[in-house]
Amino acid sequence: MQRVIEMIFGKPDKSKTFLHIGYWMFIAMYMAVLILAVLQPVHWIIILFAAVLFPLLFRLVYKLNHLILQKINMKVFFIIASAFTFILIIGVSAFLYFYADNVTVNANRQIANGTVTVSIDTLRGSYDVTETGTTGGGIISIPYTASVGEGTITLSAETEDQVLWEQQISESRNGSIQIQGLNVDGTFDIQVAAEEASNISIELRNP
Repeated sequence: MQRVIEMIFGKPDKSKTFLHIGYWMFIAMYMAVLILAVLQPVHWIIILFAAVLFPLLFRLVYKLNHLILQKINMKVFFIIASAFTFILIIGVSAFLYFYADNVTVNANRQIANGTVTVSIDTLRGSYDVTETGTTGGGIISIPYTASVGEGTITLSAETEDQVLWEQQISESRNGSIQIQGLNVDGTFDIQVAAEEASNISIELRNP
């Protein structure tokens, strides 16, 4: 495993403790970010591009730090290294945010007295509000209140292979999710989706 890591990132400088620790800290962060990216619905080409680019940049910066460390004192080097680490973390976070297909920021869901309440600061993609059971036949009616501060959201009820109901909402709306003639027992999901929207609030009564 270590030979593979050294082949990708280069060999660590064991003569300088700071560089040696920094080397393994970066690799741990790289692995964690890569795993998060894989778990997100990010296109595989973007993941592959980032997986190749970051080790190349790391090798370059690590080599420069090695040369700089030989010529400046530790205090100056620590400031430079800290600034670079901060910029790198911000850069990776921004990369994942802007290129991920599904991003949910600060989502909160509460269930009280049969009412499901969801609030989302920022949504790009889809978010599962709740899952509801069905009994074959009849009409299903679920009252809802939904609002969005910026953008347009789509509130929908879906099974794995069928959209049962959907409604686009630009500002605020009160209504009912009505599904008629569902002849099978099982469950369906109530979801909210958006290309990009913020300050979303949804309330479902007795879903």
